[in-house]
Amino acid sequence: MNNKKIYTQAVIILLAASIISSFWFPIEIPFSIFIGGILALLNFRGLSKGLTGLTQGQAIKTRLIILNTLRLLMVLAVLFILMASRTVNGLGLLVGLTISFLVIFKEGWSYARKG
Repeated sequence: MNNKKIYTQAVIILLAASIISSFWFPIEIPFSIFIGGILALLNFRGLSKGLTGLTQGQAIKTRLIILNTLRLLMVLAVLFILMASRTVNGLGLLVGLTISFLVIFKEGWSYARKG
């Protein structure tokens, strides 16, 4: 699967959704959409790097488990800080996360159909 294609498509769609939503909603919503999508893509990148080692025949190591747990905790901490400071809107974050998820799902689906 081509991760660069996923990142490019997701960022273009996130930018478009943020720009379009800025015409109808306060600035928190477009900002939240973009931040939610970027956090999802960063999380996907970390997950992808961790799983790449497993598919190349490396054994599951304690280090991999700890790094994945720390990555998840960092994402949750960033979300908590942004939500607590009222910098972002929860619905906007959800929209951004969903956009990134759908792009990843679409690319995974097309990759699985080819293979």
